[in-house]
Amino acid sequence: MIELTQSIRACALLASVVASPVFATPEQERAIVGGVPAFDSLQFPYNVLNFCCSGALIAPDIYLTSASCFYYFPGCDTGLHAVGTYEISAMTTDQIGGCEEVINDPKYDPVTLAYDFALCKLNRTFTIDESLVTLSLNADDSYPLVGSELITMGFGHTEALEVQSQSEFEFKPSDVLMNVTLPIISNEDCAGVLGDLIDDSTICTLVPEGGKDACVYDSGGPLVQRTYQGDGTFVDIHVGIVKFGFGCAQPGVPRMYSRTSSNIEWIKETACNELNSVASFCDPPTATPTAAPSAAPSAAPSAAPSTAKKPKKKPKKETKKPKKPKKPKKTKAPKEGE
Repeated sequence: MIELTQSIRACALLASVVASPVFATPEQERAIVGGVPAFDSLQFPYNVLNFCCSGALIAPDIYLTSASCFYYFPGCDTGLHAVGTYEISAMTTDQIGGCEEVINDPKYDPVTLAYDFALCKLNRTFTIDESLVTLSLNADDSYPLVGSELITMGFGHTEALEVQSQSEFEFKPSDVLMNVTLPIISNEDCAGVLGDLIDDSTICTLVPEGGKDACVYDSGGPLVQRTYQGDGTFVDIHVGIVKFGFGCAQPGVPRMYSRTSSNIEWIKETACNELNSVASFCDPPTATPTAAPSAAPSAAPSAAPSTAKKPKKKPKKETKKPKKPKKPKKTKAPKEGE
């Protein structure tokens, strides 16, 4: 029964990759702006709601979000943080945690929103169900390609907003996690509208006619490209983070995102070395190999000095070499007649 349910769910998700909007029929369309509701927690198990913004769980104890969330909403780090919930009214205590520590990217600029990255070290570890969808951080600057269909999600405002009305509007959030599919545009086209705010650390999406977008309180949420693995499962590649914008879902106005790959080294180094995360991408500490202690070479034992008197040497007897016997003198034989 479990396998059948997963199979049905996988088919639904696969259909959502091919068709737009994702995860729903046209009759179900509602907003993130112009999005659709998630039908269970397995669709986006990594999603984080911190009641100021959104985020993505990238390790059991770390979530990645926008620095603007903590800069513009003081106290956001001290609130409750919900991991893996898709319906606020049905949230359970095992989905709730808090930020033990927050680190904003030191290059973050609150005016231009450059390097709008932050990491929250949670005060507990979370185990999420990744049997259907897993999240992977993108490290490739050439990815995703212009024209690709990307997904963003959140519980934020669900109606289009003009720029001038952002400070005066009735906030209409969603109780259910909403998601929307958006096409990526080139940075050149995006800069044509938003000017110097666009650089290599930015990704932009735009539905030219408007009507679909992230909105207020969706900032910090993930922008992902979903890929089907062929075995009933999916990998969501985290390519961006929702930034603050100029209105919501307005015709001709792009939405900016922080490009994940542009800051992947900072994300991993900070999570691993400063926040001491248990993330799978952190290398486990390796013990420095030490040589087995070898016995110090010892000198051959020397005899203890003896107090006994050495025996006196007997004097050597001089032995004279025997003299060679003298040869007898030759005597002349007597002559005859003498």
